[in-house]
Amino acid sequence: MGINKLNVIIGSLLFIALLVAAEIFVRTQSISRHIAFHPAELVNDDIFSAKINALEGVDAPIAVLIGDSVAFGKTMSGYGYDNWQERELSAKLNERLAENGTALRVANYASDGLTPADFSAIIDRAIKAEVDVVILVVGLRGFSKSFEARDERYSYGWGKTSGGKNFTKIVNKYWQTKPALEFGLSELVGGPLNSVLTRIRKPCYSGKCESQMPLDGIQILQMKRRLAGIEINPDVSFQAKELSNGLKALDGAGIPVIVVYATENPAVVSAIIKPEQLQKARSELLTLITHANPNSIYFLPDTSLTKDMYVDHMHLTPDGYGKMADRLAPVLIKKYR
Repeated sequence: MGINKLNVIIGSLLFIALLVAAEIFVRTQSISRHIAFHPAELVNDDIFSAKINALEGVDAPIAVLIGDSVAFGKTMSGYGYDNWQERELSAKLNERLAENGTALRVANYASDGLTPADFSAIIDRAIKAEVDVVILVVGLRGFSKSFEARDERYSYGWGKTSGGKNFTKIVNKYWQTKPALEFGLSELVGGPLNSVLTRIRKPCYSGKCESQMPLDGIQILQMKRRLAGIEINPDVSFQAKELSNGLKALDGAGIPVIVVYATENPAVVSAIIKPEQLQKARSELLTLITHANPNSIYFLPDTSLTKDMYVDHMHLTPDGYGKMADRLAPVLIKKYR
């Protein structure tokens, strides 16, 4: 009788242990998915590594969205659009994919102020994570000579590690636990950690940041100055070379890449860049992409985007992101449904 009771107790304990393990697994999966797919500014190594490593905990085909503030979408929040994380490009794409029964999910790895060199660093880590496809939103801003100086090439420290090549396995394991947990919990509960993990955008007219104020003469002059010094030749430009290297790496790894041109606001584009210079720069960018990765899919400037789909010279409204998603989704649905 005593043995039977002992067996019952042991069995009960094992059952409880299995339930706890299952609960931990489910919660871990939930946190991993949240970290992987929820937009967050990649302001330090902790957040960058936590988001990249979280991809390993997602059991679904993954597309990684890479770009600067145009792809990130947070600029909307400065113009009265609430819940911007649910209205940016990756969210719109996931809506379209889910509506069509497509298993693929898009994870937003864009961030404000990123350069093509930063894109390449993210691509390097995305390749290691064995993602299924990369969506790259590229505009002309990142090829400005403003970002050629050594201390201006990368927006954050993690970019200089060339996608984490300097991390040891022990350090990588650390990033998978503490920062991931802190990041996931803060985002899920909206606790005080959230203020640490999100950089506050402030209006400014110099340096890397771009104004959230209504488009005015000063902002136009700033963009005009930046776009006046564009260089997209990989033999001359560090940024162009890094983008080329990233595209070549994707081709070598057999990971499909969709490159989307970040179309300027048609209402002001002629005020920030001369038409002949714009045409030349767009042509050079197309040449760079097709030479670096002949298998890439390239979306040309979108002439269907109207001025009312922009909040400023470059950044879109929710309707603008919806329009972008309508262009991109069919390509993804065709391959992954």
